[in-house]
Amino acid sequence: MKKADLITFLRDPVERLLSLYHHLNIAPHHGGKLGLYVFKHNPSLTDFAKSPLAVDYGFSFLQQFEPSQFKYIGFVESFDKSIKRFYKTFNLSGKPSFYHINKIERNLVRKISKKDYNFIRDINKKQFIWYENAIEKFNNYNL
Repeated sequence: MKKADLITFLRDPVERLLSLYHHLNIAPHHGGKLGLYVFKHNPSLTDFAKSPLAVDYGFSFLQQFEPSQFKYIGFVESFDKSIKRFYKTFNLSGKPSFYHINKIERNLVRKISKKDYNFIRDINKKQFIWYENAIEKFNNYNL
């Protein structure tokens, strides 16, 4: 049996957490236990970030691997370039076609204090290390 190639797309961990926080404040029913926590407690951003349900949210699968084990890692921040690289990496023919819309404004990081940014970064340290290693491995993406 042929072993599968690992591929993934990553988002800056602070951007990802901010987007999730804003999304669950609008639609908590989409977030399972984390959404229920938001609905019941209406937490501040920092309280949300330190909730055990939010720390390294969505990272449990990735952390069992190293970025070097992936054949391809794309980045949401450079989505268009990442899709083109994906086509090239896997020798796909044709012009890349993609449709990517996120209703939450990009660059949410610019809207929070440096203190909150550092707090979120520190509390999700394992995810940041993984993300930075992925950027280093796939540094030709010009992030």
